[in-house]
Amino acid sequence: MWQAELFSFPPGEQPAPSMAPISPLRRTALVVDDDETARFMLKSLLSRMGYAVSVAANGQEALYHFEAVPADIVFMDMYMPQMDGLEAAQRIKALSAKEFVPIIFVSGAAETQDLVRAIDAGGDEFLAKPYDEKVLKAKIRALERIRALHRNSARLHARARADWEVAQSLLGEVIMGGNPSTSAIQADLTPTDTFSADVFLAAYCPSGNLNLLFGDFTGHGLAAALAALPTAEIFRSMTAKGFAPQQIILEINRKLKSQLPTGRFFAATFVQIGRALDRIWVANCGMPDVLLFGADTVRERIRSGSLPLGVQSELDVSGCMRVISTSPGDRLLLSSDGVHEATNALGEQFGVARLESAAQAAGLGFSMHGVKNALDVFRGDEPISDDSSLVEVQLVPELFVGRAAAYDARESTVVHDTNGQWRLAFDLHADALRVTDPVPMLLSQLQQVPGLDQHRCVLYTVLSELYSNALEHGVLGLSSRLKDEPEGFEHYLEARERELATLDKGWVSIKTVCARWPAGGRLTIEIEDSGDGFDWRSQPVEVSEAAHGRGLHLVRGLCESLTFEGRGNKACAVYAWGDLGQAPGGSRDGDTGQPSGASPCQHR
Repeated sequence: MWQAELFSFPPGEQPAPSMAPISPLRRTALVVDDDETARFMLKSLLSRMGYAVSVAANGQEALYHFEAVPADIVFMDMYMPQMDGLEAAQRIKALSAKEFVPIIFVSGAAETQDLVRAIDAGGDEFLAKPYDEKVLKAKIRALERIRALHRNSARLHARARADWEVAQSLLGEVIMGGNPSTSAIQADLTPTDTFSADVFLAAYCPSGNLNLLFGDFTGHGLAAALAALPTAEIFRSMTAKGFAPQQIILEINRKLKSQLPTGRFFAATFVQIGRALDRIWVANCGMPDVLLFGADTVRERIRSGSLPLGVQSELDVSGCMRVISTSPGDRLLLSSDGVHEATNALGEQFGVARLESAAQAAGLGFSMHGVKNALDVFRGDEPISDDSSLVEVQLVPELFVGRAAAYDARESTVVHDTNGQWRLAFDLHADALRVTDPVPMLLSQLQQVPGLDQHRCVLYTVLSELYSNALEHGVLGLSSRLKDEPEGFEHYLEARERELATLDKGWVSIKTVCARWPAGGRLTIEIEDSGDGFDWRSQPVEVSEAAHGRGLHLVRGLCESLTFEGRGNKACAVYAWGDLGQAPGGSRDGDTGQPSGASPCQHR
């Protein structure tokens, strides 16, 4: 500490280097007054209170001292030569922006105008000379309590900020980190807080289709963002196993209904994009319209057809699921209500019309950026009142670039295992057929067989085609020719859901047998149904140009063989992989060890 009275330094000079610094273990005070007697009296009083005191004769000296050793509290005279107390107080407050350093103005004047000027300059208290010692002590104790609270608050804020950063990193990795990286998808999620309650998830199905989930949880901040964790887990795991969009939505709804507090829910849009880019499946549950653009106009507006997820225990997904024909080059634009409800200085909302106009004005390329720019111009300096998010997807081949290569990847290491067989059977009757899709369960089990995991795409195709054929044509008796009509595919799915909802009889039996050897194996799939069957002997050898009848040709191309028995209500497909030359009595198709036709998923 400075032990002696300090006098005015010429401008630009520093205090004498011989002056010892104040010990950081003691509370420190800085007394600034051009009256030597006033300095001495106040220093004596503060020293008795346990403060280490340094003094200055004007504002310039005060800044020298404060920059060298910041004080815990400052006593400042208002009117002094060289630099008055008002300017010095402003500079000290700027230097201590991250700390609360109370400044008490001490002056012989006690006029209202002086008090106002002192507070405006950053003063925290005002003491008129001559001051009462008891009053001074009481004010110091009050300011010390405020300083302690400020420091505790700063520590808590720093700790919370560190926790937020960790949580933000983890949530970002868990929720958004699994999304595929492709130039055909652009997403912009703008939160009002550190964490966004808006969610965007994307994942590829075993079939090669692409699933998207875009939604908005009620509320803001961390509490809302945490609700996205179980949603992301269900979405990704069920998508990877090949569950249908309806089943994924129902499971997310069930989970959120059981876990979210009353009044909390998840408005969501689920989109599945066909790998052929010829159709999309869309379920809008409480979100703004999904816009499907053609060249430069809105072709479809998919409005909400259901309550948000987590509101009701039972959800009629079939009522809100739409199948829409698309063409390569079309674009999907999804937006949260924070975009539509954004307001400008006049209180006007951005609205649907402005959004569509901005999207259409962008023309070719990504229109999302045009919408965002228009939104920023419209809002001006108005704060963001709700999370505002935009997602745009271009229906172009780039959506699936790299997927075929991933499906065609072959096992690089030979599985050394003993020969063996593996059997699994399912019998599903009417009640189970209405609510159960056995394909993901079968696929999950089959992937446990060493060597079969890399063939999951082909197996999903074979299983789903055979099961759909048995259920839809065998049990439900639907005609594939419905698909040849205008909007036929959508009508066909509507008929399927309608018949399935009222199904009270019928069955489907599935049996699988897997025979393995060290470098390959053969999987036999038998599916039988209770239907009347069909004349399989009269089926054409060539693939038809019609919208129906291609499934069985696809299965034949992927499998070693596909045969029917009896009246056509029992199908048997054999899928082989690896080195078939080692199979008991087996043979290889050429040198590839692949089924006749193609490598995995080449036909998809």
